[in-house]
Amino acid sequence: MIRTFIFFDLETTGLITKNCMPKVTELSLIAVSRTAVCNTKDFLPRVLQKLILPIHPNLNISKEIETLTGLSNENLCEIQHFNCDVYNLIINFINRQKAPTCFVAYNGNNFDYPILLSELKTIDKSFSENILSIDMLQLIKDFFLREEPIKKMNNQINNSCNIEDRKRSINARRKLDFTNSQPINFKLTNVYKHILGAEPENAHSAEGDCLIMIRCAIQLGNFFVDWADSNAIPLINHISK
Repeated sequence: MIRTFIFFDLETTGLITKNCMPKVTELSLIAVSRTAVCNTKDFLPRVLQKLILPIHPNLNISKEIETLTGLSNENLCEIQHFNCDVYNLIINFINRQKAPTCFVAYNGNNFDYPILLSELKTIDKSFSENILSIDMLQLIKDFFLREEPIKKMNNQINNSCNIEDRKRSINARRKLDFTNSQPINFKLTNVYKHILGAEPENAHSAEGDCLIMIRCAIQLGNFFVDWADSNAIPLINHISK
């Protein structure tokens, strides 16, 4: 059973292409306990452990990426590149958490995890197999592309043995009104708007995207943690061949 979820996001110099792996310009790790994911209601957990680092990519940042993320070669000029100090900070941060720990990234399987592991490879470092990972994009798709959430809530109401149970089940279904339809697409910002009914703040910053994921995870509660328990794999499995 996973004890700590480490929500993880990168800002980079671009997208992965056949001939080029982008470089990291910012990384964010925000650790949240399993209990906090399940028990927090409408707001963020009070206890969030954070590691947020700008990184000089030693590569030119395009104007398009600069406009999107606010990060440029100019404002990163005095920041160190991805080195062993960064690795040690990440490992020390992970070691502070209750194990088992699991990274959570949105489209992480195809983007964040391969890029992070590529950066580690350049400094001859890696992670233990004990550090797990899930892709929250896949979790979200599994949640919305099935009928089970609605059926489960209806069954809870129909099978309730007394009036108080029925009231609790009805209130729970009202809180999960977002299960009655799907987001217009599975971009993180649109998923957030569908689940929370509000515009996300600070999208396209590594920390901002982590907080968006956390708020969505809280709304999914037990589904989120149960899915993670069943689907988590070692993060190092995502290294590019």
